[in-house]
Amino acid sequence: MIITKPGRFFIKLQAGENIIAVNPISKDSKEKTSRFGADLALVSLDHPDMNGITEVEFGEKKPFSITGPGEYEVRGVFVKGFAGVSNYGGKEKINTVYFVNMDNISFCFFAFVCIAFSLGFQFF
Repeated sequence: MIITKPGRFFIKLQAGENIIAVNPISKDSKEKTSRFGADLALVSLDHPDMNGITEVEFGEKKPFSITGPGEYEVRGVFVKGFAGVSNYGGKEKINTVYFVNMDNISFCFFAFVCIAFSLGFQFF
């Protein structure tokens, strides 16, 4: 498992052939972008600092994109997304909190949650 942090909210996870981009930076952001081919892209918040799905497309490799709450399984990676709220960028928006299980390791990505909420779920 290789974990890198190319940007403020941007995380890259790689285990074997699977590459996940969490909150990739858009070319419309003031933040510096990073380009590579991902298999899966998770976007917590619809903001240029976190919604650069096209930046993690490379050649013919286009990621399966998850942009909101729900349960997903992609290439053996399990993802559960829960709705939260954020005021990042000055406007209140839905911010998805992701729980990811990849290569028998669990991760949680909060991105930019401003308003507390409670979850009564068993995640993995």
